Amino acid sequence: MLKKSATTWAAASVGAIALLLFLLPNPKPEGSTGTAPVTPPPVTAAVEAAPPPVTRPETSPLTASRGETLTPHRGLYVMRLGSARASSGLAAAEGRMIYSFSRACDGWIADSQSVMTYRYSEGHNLETSWNFSTWESYDGLTFRFNLRQMRNGEVIEIIEGKATLDRLGGKGTASLVQPEEVTFDLPEGTMFPTSHAIELLADAKAGKKGFLRFLFDGASLDGPYEVNAIVGAPLSVEDTAAGAAAQLEAKQGWPVAFAYFPVGSPDSRPTFEMLVHYREDGVAPKIVQDFGDFSLIGSLEKVESLSKPDC
Repeated sequence: MLKKSATTWAAASVGAIALLLFLLPNPKPEGSTGTAPVTPPPVTAAVEAAPPPVTRPETSPLTASRGETLTPHRGLYVMRLGSARASSGLAAAEGRMIYSFSRACDGWIADSQSVMTYRYSEGHNLETSWNFSTWESYDGLTFRFNLRQMRNGEVIEIIEGKATLDRLGGKGTASLVQPEEVTFDLPEGTMFPTSHAIELLADAKAGKKGFLRFLFDGASLDGPYEVNAIVGAPLSVEDTAAGAAAQLEAKQGWPVAFAYFPVGSPDSRPTFEMLVHYREDGVAPKIVQDFGDFSLIGSLEKVESLSKPDC
């Protein structure tokens, strides 16, 4: 569809999801050729109207202790085709993603690796893979990112860079070193992924239903997005403990619908949408990615908690 959907499966398990960040590449049949089924990457044993004006979030200090409610973890997601219109040409889609969210002594680290196979009704197969890594300082002011995407075995995109803010929820700059050296401004009200997730989950726990912010995650060349998040009624215990999440301590959770709008775009339609079942600890048992003419569903199949650093 658009650039954003061509890079990441959203960050939706906090960290690189922090949204977000679990967006899978949007496949295109042009030039695709038949390929063998994808072999998933090795996994450790444990292992879904125009936006109103963006308001700046509160500038209270963001420290390591503020994110204590987030559980460092590694999870294996199994992806499948949810729905597909005839115009998509898709007959099937399947894949896996390993996502980890951990703590370093100086910040949060999020890593994801995925492989997907898209099978088209006319007989073509498209194989994609991507690796996405981010680091965000505990004060929410510095962010580093690195993305590598491949299609049918060939590298089609590499994005690497760093971004800084003058204060939490303030303005800042992003500097890329790949695919080319370029620097651009981040508007007032920008947040990085983990900070965004912390604030979103805090608002959800407080009973607030709407959360609108600028988000910069480094996952595309489009710059920041205006992300409108709508929090639904609390999930049932069964939903928050769905799949592998049953292995974790029971937590409260909410369905959160995200709509992504390019900053400054006159288009009232979002670039893409996503539904995430979020637990208050940042674990996401279910993710639904809507590309318009088809959707993908990610289910948490395996999960393990990760230890905190001895700093």
